[in-house]
Amino acid sequence: MKTDYQDFVTSFGTIKGFREIPVKFEESGRISKFCFKEGDGIKKDDLVVAQEQDEQKLKLEYAEIEYNKNKTLYDLGGLAPDKLKQAELEVESAKVSVGKRNFYAPSDGFMGMQKISEGELAKPDDAVTTFVDINSVFCEVGIIEKDMDKVKNGQIAKIAIEALPNDTFEGKVDSVSPILEGRSRTQNVKMLIPNEKGVIRPGMFAKAAIMIFEQEDAIVVPRIALQKSDQGYTVFGVVRPEGEAKKSLAGFEEATAKVIPVKVDRANEDVALISEGLTEGQEIILETPEAKSSIKDGVPIEILPQTGNE
Repeated sequence: MKTDYQDFVTSFGTIKGFREIPVKFEESGRISKFCFKEGDGIKKDDLVVAQEQDEQKLKLEYAEIEYNKNKTLYDLGGLAPDKLKQAELEVESAKVSVGKRNFYAPSDGFMGMQKISEGELAKPDDAVTTFVDINSVFCEVGIIEKDMDKVKNGQIAKIAIEALPNDTFEGKVDSVSPILEGRSRTQNVKMLIPNEKGVIRPGMFAKAAIMIFEQEDAIVVPRIALQKSDQGYTVFGVVRPEGEAKKSLAGFEEATAKVIPVKVDRANEDVALISEGLTEGQEIILETPEAKSSIKDGVPIEILPQTGNE
């Protein structure tokens, strides 16, 4: 029976945030309030952290009072349009000044490490905290040197996360570093994983299986069925006698073993892809290496009945 064959490169790594945004302010000011604690979930447009803004709010209040006065004069015909426009712009400028002292979440995410405490001065270059976007996340792994030519952008990956044992996630290779990392001699690979439900968090330990090859309707055999020699690979086929089946003294059906040369295109830990030598539905012998050592070409064999687990 034909089946689909898939080959994977596996590696272990960690989950990283899709975007880790350092929260900074344009002007110096003391931090007045953190609206979330480290690790808290945040929704898009939520206020995350604010600087003190008493002075800016007073300026806004003054600008609004001046605008209302000028609007009344304008309605009575006692003020030129450009003067009203100037007062309107001063209100907008004051609002922008207040807004610069608030950081709102650009997307759903969560609060990263808090680096400055409430009441402390935050300068323009200071990262107050980190906002982590988790609508999508990366699984970052190191691929060993012998496998580095097999992994390409766009390949599909199955991601198993230790903290979420009941789920398997699908990702896609997003970037492959051209440089080997230090002593480990590994290549850094990032896989992008959709995370609409927000259950995957940065820092989680993960195992990635990157699919490097796929073939539909392939003839595959268990690795245990293969024998290797200087001439290549072989399997033992089953030749049943013509006519009525013969039974051994033990009551098992009798047949004959036959050596069949096969061409193995590729193999993983469990199965091998056969391109030549076998046809769909052909019977082969599955035995341990110890048992197969007693099987020779043309020798009689007994076919054991299949159990419900086979």
